[in-house]
Amino acid sequence: MAAGVDTSPGVGASAALNRYWVSGPGRAKWADSATPYRTLLALLLKYMSSAKAHGLAAEYYHRVFGRWPGRKADH
Repeated sequence: MAAGVDTSPGVGASAALNRYWVSGPGRAKWADSATPYRTLLALLLKYMSSAKAHGLAAEYYHRVFGRWPGRKADH
């Protein structure tokens, strides 16, 4: 906990956001696009800073596809 704010992933409001973007209606907005990472990043940039959006987009991409963005499927 930092300065009285819970920063643990998957706790409280962040758990609901995680579910939304990786398995809920949010996932439908980006996961099947031709460029899923870029699509997700554009969506997240509406709500947060560039640094946070890039990190979160990479994390969500990894959770959904099992690899980090920019990596080929066979690696």
